Amino acid sequence: MGSIAKTPLSIKPETGRYLEIPYTGRFRRTSASKENSNTTVGFFRCVRYHRVMQPATKYPKGAAKQQELVEVALQVVAERGYNGATITEVADAAHLSKAGLLHHFRKKEDLFVEVLRRRDELATDKWMREQGNPDVDGADLITGFIRDNAKVPGLVQLFTRLSAEATNETNPAHEFFRDRYDRNREASAALLSSMQAADRLPESLNPEIFAVILAAVQDGLQLRWLYDPDIDMAAHIAHLFSVLAHAAREAAVV
Repeated sequence: MGSIAKTPLSIKPETGRYLEIPYTGRFRRTSASKENSNTTVGFFRCVRYHRVMQPATKYPKGAAKQQELVEVALQVVAERGYNGATITEVADAAHLSKAGLLHHFRKKEDLFVEVLRRRDELATDKWMREQGNPDVDGADLITGFIRDNAKVPGLVQLFTRLSAEATNETNPAHEFFRDRYDRNREASAALLSSMQAADRLPESLNPEIFAVILAAVQDGLQLRWLYDPDIDMAAHIAHLFSVLAHAAREAAVV
């Protein structure tokens, strides 16, 4: 196996502030990826991972090498998709033997859970910056993350596959996804409450309940999108918020 180029993935380890993955042509483009197909900055979900809530990934053994392997795996998944990101491929890209990689991560699932955890850490900075911008509407913030997400099909595959498999309590990724969904609900409910206070959502809407519904809709759209990449996930979510905003305006008139 030939090693992949080192340039597509650019992560500043000291800050973890950005991830650049050029579009390689291995996946069908959607309308969300046409505007900027050379460099993509994608994030999995609109979830507030504040550093206090989601501490930086800690690597108790071989910290530097493990972090390097996680970042290499991010690149491999983004370029080749979940099925193409085998332990052998990741090890080859990291210039290690398969046994050398398994010394740091016992299973493929263990490595990919850390890939998603690292992905969440990279999403933290953008979420916090955008959330603090008074000119950014909550619906635009959510749809923006979804558009970014659509630019990296391999990571969507990874998330969808692992989250489904992790429903089994014995799965090594179970606790990660359970906690992730809990944080998702809390962060989304807070954002929805602020949108409701700004008359962007109906008063009758329960933010905590709708936060769960919204996460389920996004998960479902991701699955549909993997079957049909022509589906514009962000446009569907934008339509949902547009309908709710209209209902809020109508209720205010009455």
